[in-house]
Amino acid sequence: MKRLLSLAVLGAAFGLLGNEVSANDSTFGGAGVNLVPIQNDEIRMADELVILQQTYRGWHVTVTFHFKNESANAQKVVIGFPFKGRSVTGDYDDVSWKQELAKNFKSTVRGKELPSRKIEIRSEKDQEAGKPGLLGKDSSYTHAYVWDVEFAPNETVEIVNSYDTGANYMPDGSQWAEYILKTGKNWKGNQIGRSQIEVRFIEDVVLCDEMTSAQKNNCKGIEYCPCTITDTATTIKGYKIEGQGSNRKMVWDLPNFAPEKDLDVYYVPRYVFMGYQEIGAFSSCDGDGNKVTYSCEELRLLRNGYYAILGYPFKSADLKAHFGKKAWYKENPQFDAKKLPKTQQDWLAEMVRPIAAAEKAQGCKK
Repeated sequence: MKRLLSLAVLGAAFGLLGNEVSANDSTFGGAGVNLVPIQNDEIRMADELVILQQTYRGWHVTVTFHFKNESANAQKVVIGFPFKGRSVTGDYDDVSWKQELAKNFKSTVRGKELPSRKIEIRSEKDQEAGKPGLLGKDSSYTHAYVWDVEFAPNETVEIVNSYDTGANYMPDGSQWAEYILKTGKNWKGNQIGRSQIEVRFIEDVVLCDEMTSAQKNNCKGIEYCPCTITDTATTIKGYKIEGQGSNRKMVWDLPNFAPEKDLDVYYVPRYVFMGYQEIGAFSSCDGDGNKVTYSCEELRLLRNGYYAILGYPFKSADLKAHFGKKAWYKENPQFDAKKLPKTQQDWLAEMVRPIAAAEKAQGCKK
């Protein structure tokens, strides 16, 4: 299991009156947030639709906003997509993923794509000195994509942002999706008229909310069970689950929403969960540092257990009988390790590699 620290799925932008910011082509990495106005008492966030679509490399995010100019005067606003100044690491060969969180960022206004520019909104020097940036003294946002939007009197404008971002991993094997919501209440009225959020999965997962305390303490051969290293409860309550298996999604519909927390969703891919719960993990030493020995048969069952989790159709009669007794085992006649998603291939390789090495060292027959 890869223990990679990366950044989560995050939100969109802020607003500035007039031309209070200048272009700056610096690169940056960090977290985006929901749309935030500065010194604007006329524009209200009428609604937002936030869709976090899981991919095998992270998340694709699409956010549709509707903003209403509630004044009888035209408004010219600089809209921006800000980032927190923290480094990005991830399972990507493309170095640009390490320079900025949002890849393939695109913004459309009234259905027309607008070019954006990057600006610095608070320098590291100002942060160290405690000086405020464009978003205030307490803001950790350092840079932003920005673009200009004009509102006619009483006009409602649709803005759509989309981008790709990396996956997030906790040291205990759990993963999480994230979207910053709190700043959405900074628009007129201090709330979002209606916030609809969907977190869509493409693989079967177990939400940390769904794990029992017994399951969180039933991992074999590892120091930490998934969902135990930190508070992993979903931060925004009131969601419902739609669909099953790899077609599940979490759905929120929040009218007159003044978010006090950002969205964090913690989960474990079901194959990882089953691996820890039903098979365990190979370890050469126990918790006290004493050497652990395995028989060749124990190593064989442990190694093949991970294949069983993914539905491998066994040909050996003893393995077929052994795993056929397990309620969780679901044979997949079309199983092909080369066609598994890369995340599953990586997990399988990492779990099996040390076992195969131990078998070789002990002269075990396969």
